[in-house]
Amino acid sequence: MTIPSYDNRRSYTGDGSTTAFAFPPPFTANTDLMVQIRAADGTTTTQALGADYAVAGAGSPAGGSVTMTAAPATGTTLIIYRDVPLTQSVDLQDGGPLPAPTINRALDRITMWGQRLKEQIAALGILATQTAAGLMSSADKVKLDGIQPGAQANTVTSVNGYTGTIVLAKGDVGLGNADNTSDANKPVSTAQQAALDAKLARAGNLSDLTNAAAARSNLGGGATGISVFQAANISTALTSIGATTIGSSLVTAANAGAARSILGLVPGTDVQAYSARLAEIAGSVWAQGDILYFNGASLARLPAGTAGQFFRTGGPSGTPDWATISGGGDMLRANNLSDIANAATARSNIGAVGGPAAANDGEAVIFDGTTGKLVKSGGAQWVRSGDSLTFTANVAGGNKIEVSNPSTALNSSAQYAWSTGRANVSAIAILENTGASGGQLRLAGAPNVNDLIIDYNTIWFRNTAGILAGKIDAGGVDLVSGLNYRINGSPLAFSNLAGSAAASQGGTGQTTYTTGDLLYASGPANLSKLIDVATGNALLSGGVGAAPSWGKIGLTTHTTGTLAIANGGTNITTYATGDILYAGASNTLSKLAIGSTGQVLSITGGMPAWTSNNTTWPPGTIYGLTLSQASTTTIGIAAGGCANEDGGTAYNIVIGSALTKGLGAWAAGTGSGGLDTGSIAASTWYHVHLIRKDSDGTIDALLSLSAIAPTMPAGYTTRRRIGSIRTNVSSQVTAFIQVADDFIWTVPVIDRNGNSASGTASVTLSVPSGIRVKARLRGAVETTTSNYVTMSVYSPEITDQTPMSGGAGSVSLVLPLTGMPSTNGTWGAAAFDVITNTSAQVRVSVTSSSTAGVVALQTDGWIDTRGRL
Repeated sequence: MTIPSYDNRRSYTGDGSTTAFAFPPPFTANTDLMVQIRAADGTTTTQALGADYAVAGAGSPAGGSVTMTAAPATGTTLIIYRDVPLTQSVDLQDGGPLPAPTINRALDRITMWGQRLKEQIAALGILATQTAAGLMSSADKVKLDGIQPGAQANTVTSVNGYTGTIVLAKGDVGLGNADNTSDANKPVSTAQQAALDAKLARAGNLSDLTNAAAARSNLGGGATGISVFQAANISTALTSIGATTIGSSLVTAANAGAARSILGLVPGTDVQAYSARLAEIAGSVWAQGDILYFNGASLARLPAGTAGQFFRTGGPSGTPDWATISGGGDMLRANNLSDIANAATARSNIGAVGGPAAANDGEAVIFDGTTGKLVKSGGAQWVRSGDSLTFTANVAGGNKIEVSNPSTALNSSAQYAWSTGRANVSAIAILENTGASGGQLRLAGAPNVNDLIIDYNTIWFRNTAGILAGKIDAGGVDLVSGLNYRINGSPLAFSNLAGSAAASQGGTGQTTYTTGDLLYASGPANLSKLIDVATGNALLSGGVGAAPSWGKIGLTTHTTGTLAIANGGTNITTYATGDILYAGASNTLSKLAIGSTGQVLSITGGMPAWTSNNTTWPPGTIYGLTLSQASTTTIGIAAGGCANEDGGTAYNIVIGSALTKGLGAWAAGTGSGGLDTGSIAASTWYHVHLIRKDSDGTIDALLSLSAIAPTMPAGYTTRRRIGSIRTNVSSQVTAFIQVADDFIWTVPVIDRNGNSASGTASVTLSVPSGIRVKARLRGAVETTTSNYVTMSVYSPEITDQTPMSGGAGSVSLVLPLTGMPSTNGTWGAAAFDVITNTSAQVRVSVTSSSTAGVVALQTDGWIDTRGRL
């Protein structure tokens, strides 16, 4: 490969989160890169390969990347530089081959050595350009000339602004008495003691206990204050201040209670209350009938209510009040039913009369004008013989008359309930109680003849001869044999029966049929019809417990065995995923199991076989795989193939059909997200990588901010960058088209449009960053009267150029104009291609006689070889 520029170092500012850093200069091995972190104080720490960082991209012309184990902290600087070991690994043999790659690698390493050495020499500063005779400046020589023989190199040459022979005076150090040696043998000199005495007089401080009177006098205290200070005891002090008897008692009181007692502050007297609850009571004005209650916060007064009202509570959290009884009146013992002590008066008040003494709870009494009749749950009871019950209206339909005897002594057929016609009973109606089993209703013309007996669960009936003809109960209808039974006046026969006989009665339960119907048991005692269907269907069993059905006989469901080749089959019953069928002999099919990943199908001995594919494409190979804007949030990748560029095992990466990837988080498969990490950002370049799964060779695609070190999904290591896309301000795919290696914006971008001031500057273009591309540009200049403008656009990785002016400058890099503009408002323009640096920049140099002109630069697209060598 080539080393196109002197570019040996990269520096990045740490932010505490970024771990991946690009290193575009090419390098031959991971160990060629050295990484250091420089702290804010200038301390530099060399990092260890493998432990602190990993390297990718060795051997790639596009360089590689460094991924840190831990992100450099904010405020630090990450330094990456190439430091190729000074060793020679090429061993050429006499008469042996001289392959170009081997020679190139050796030359590349020599070039890298030279660039590193030049960088190191340049770091020496002035020594790099001076001879041995002039290795120091004149100022440094003056400093060295002042060093005496035998002196230390770091001798102090000045003190507090003094130079030369330095003599310090007392004033220089602020010690006026530093030379006082008259009484140096004393811990404190006489002069110092005198000064101290003058500063702190014994008679002027309170700590002078031997002169307390003078101290008190200095405080300015009066006679009373002095008396208090000098008092021998509390009593004397109280007398000095003129305290009264009460005041003296308060001072000497044993506690607060005693002090209150001295002051007469006793609850119940006309004094200020010392309790908050008492204060609340004291603040209210009271009247007769008021009620005191607690409202949750304090004691409150409820004024007396009106006469007849009652006190009603508001509950645990409510407020009580006075309320009035609904309807008015007083609750007196003489006029309410709950007054048990005066029950007779209560009954009299509601007009109740006396009834049978045997009345119990749950029973009622009917008033007949004089007394009452007891009504029980079983009916009405008459307490006197000879009473009659007369109905004055018809009994409504569905109702009944129930009459029972209250006593077993009355259980006889002589006790009757006579009807006056309203019950419409044409014969004798007898109500009988036959005992514990319940009562019977007997309708008869004469006893035991032609009668109907209704028991509590059975209906009996006898004919005119008194013979029991049958009964009806829960078990059904019993007819006595030997008697004739008729339906509609005719003897009982099937012809005059309705309905159908069920299968459980020997019938079918079916009444109609269609030709071809089949009967089958659909249950233990049920028969069902299976309706006939079209010709060609067979009767298929549904299995035990399931209904049969009509249907076609299936090869997979109703037949067994293997379908032979002669019958259109394969004579093979089992397969594994990926098996291939082939004719191993005439009229014989065989299976070829799937091969290993990367193997190809070949012919060995006239038979197909999987063999290893040892042929890989040369590095840099790529065809197809063009990118497109499938939608504003999706990119498309056309079918094609390429060789990988990750530096690992060589593979041919091929996709047979187009796939798409979205801008969301990466997930396997076409149509899924493609972003390797983080969230999609606005106005940002993303590189598209084709990736290969290690386990099965599955091919997918990945979007990454890095051109050479994307964050690979788990299980993927092989990759190849195949192009780049840019998002717009809405984080969507910016529209473009790709033809071969040409990427063209559907809407060109003006990247420079300003005045014609002379000078040179870098211009960032709308092309991918992180890689070098050839920008497809159009430049234009506009002149004014008597003003010329020339512009040169070139790669930042070459020496700065000056546009041609007056026959001087770089002819090859002057913007090729058709006729130099020289009149006011004249435009000149041309299209050209320029190689960018990895920051997507070009250099623009303008020469102009004034700033009145205009210089513009438009980016139409770019050319990206996509790793092709």
